[in-house]
Amino acid sequence: RQHGLHRRSTVSSLHEALEVTRQCKGNGQIILKDGTHHVLDTLVLGPQDNGLRITGEGSEAIVSGGIALKNLEWKEYKKITNDNQESKGTIYVAKIQQKLPFGIKALHVGSKRATRARYPNANPE
Repeated sequence: RQHGLHRRSTVSSLHEALEVTRQCKGNGQIILKDGTHHVLDTLVLGPQDNGLRITGEGSEAIVSGGIALKNLEWKEYKKITNDNQESKGTIYVAKIQQKLPFGIKALHVGSKRATRARYPNANPE
């Protein structure tokens, strides 16, 4: 709110939305549209943000610190079998062309967490 009036702005990032709410007087609200909102830098909230509400417009607003990997060409690397030669799955590989500032700490395929190849026996959770 600014001087008792509603101020609506469309911005391109959560950081920009936070700056807009800080310019308004009183409690602010950031309403996220459905979809994934990528945040690569830490969003720092302080005392000036007291009363701020960050909500989703619908039920599918997601805030993610992840980076979507684009233009991957997956290739079959190896089939996995148990001691009885029964199939347990397949290992796939892809070359990543993007620069990743923090490396790969976790991998999700769709919305499911996946086990990375360098930890073949680990629980992804």
